[in-house]
Amino acid sequence: MSQTSTIGSDVPTWTLGNRLWRARRHADLTQQQLAERLGVGLKSIKDYEGDRRRPKRGVLLGWAVTCQIDPTWLEHGDGADDSEDGVTSRSPRELVAA
Repeated sequence: MSQTSTIGSDVPTWTLGNRLWRARRHADLTQQQLAERLGVGLKSIKDYEGDRRRPKRGVLLGWAVTCQIDPTWLEHGDGADDSEDGVTSRSPRELVAA
C-alpha cells in the first residue's frame, strides 16, 4: 500500500493498483482466476496490480463487475456509495449503468 500524507494528515492514498488488488481479494479470487474471467493474461493482472500498466476502461469495468466493486471507486478512489473499500451491494446491471 502506498501512503502519502500531508502535515497533520494520516490518510492513506490508495493507488489504482492497490484498489485493484483489494477488489480481487474482496472477491476471493486468485490472479489466475480473475485473468481467466476477464480474458486477459496473468502478467497483465500482475502489471495492473503492481501499477506497472493501467488497464483499459473495459477491463476496469469487468474487474468491478466481477468483484462486485463500485467502478468509480475502483478507477478513481471515490464513488457514489462513499464506501471506504468500494464494496457495493448493487447488482452487476447497476454497476454497468454507473
